[in-house]
Amino acid sequence: MAIEYMQFFFIAYGSDCEFETRDMISADLDYLKEERLQRLRREIGDVGAMFKAMIKSLERKPLNPWPRPINFTVSSINCQHCEAWPIS
Repeated sequence: MAIEYMQFFFIAYGSDCEFETRDMISADLDYLKEERLQRLRREIGDVGAMFKAMIKSLERKPLNPWPRPINFTVSSINCQHCEAWPIS
């Protein structure tokens, strides 16, 4: 169950990056004004930071309450428009 919970945050972070990409395309096509784009980028960055913090927090906790914990680690996450960030 814990692995699925953590996976949810990885998927959510990916969606955050997709949202950023969509907004960049919208700006390139002049559907968004620059000041609106900057505000959205700040908000998207804040949400992404929350997802990253939750993933880091969950990674430090044992994922299996049984004597032998499950080894589930990820060295980094990469998003096309978001910079790579180390988990550990």
